Amino acid sequence: MAKKVEKKPAKKAPAKKAPVKKAAPKSDGKFYSVSKNAESGKWEVKLAQTKGAAGKVIAKLKTKPEAEEYVAKLSANSGRKAVIHNSKGAAKGRAKSLK
Repeated sequence: MAKKVEKKPAKKAPAKKAPVKKAAPKSDGKFYSVSKNAESGKWEVKLAQTKGAAGKVIAKLKTKPEAEEYVAKLSANSGRKAVIHNSKGAAKGRAKSLK
């Protein structure tokens, strides 16, 4: 009788990771805005428009660094600009841009 030969499954080559591509800047007039809500004391991340609309609140976070980190990830993924407003000090009400 012939011997039974067990075939071993072929090893698959490890999948290559695709390089991370930054999203191209969007030209739809929308950007992310981070500001402190005076009533609740929380930091709000909004998707705002350059013309007229107030913007939709995406997230409410407890601290400014949390909000800055969150909006940095959003802007990197979507290609939109981010504007962070100051709530205290000599720069109160002024904004800085992340891009």
